[in-house]
Amino acid sequence: LAPRGIIAVHISNRYLDLQPVVERLARQFDLKVLTITEEDSEFWWIYGTTWTLLAREKEVLEKDAFYDRMRAPSERVDAVPLWTDERASLLRILR
Repeated sequence: LAPRGIIAVHISNRYLDLQPVVERLARQFDLKVLTITEEDSEFWWIYGTTWTLLAREKEVLEKDAFYDRMRAPSERVDAVPLWTDERASLLRILR
C-alpha cells in the first residue's frame, strides 16, 4: 500500500455482515478504517452499496465526501475471529 494510498473493499451483501471481517483484518495490519454506505434507491431493483476504506494514515480518510456517508464501526469486530486462508467462518457473520 502506497503511503497515502487507499484500499477500497466492496462489502455490500444482503446475507453476510462483512464489515467486522474487514475491520478485524485492518486492526491486524494496523490500518485505519472508514466504512461508507450509499442508501438503497427508491426503485426495488437498485440497491445501495457499502465500501470499507483502509489506509495507513488517518488523514487520507478525512474527507468531507466520505464523512457524509460514514457508517459507525462494527460492534461485532471483537466477536469475529481473524480470517485467514485456514480459517473463515460464515456462521458468525450471517445477518
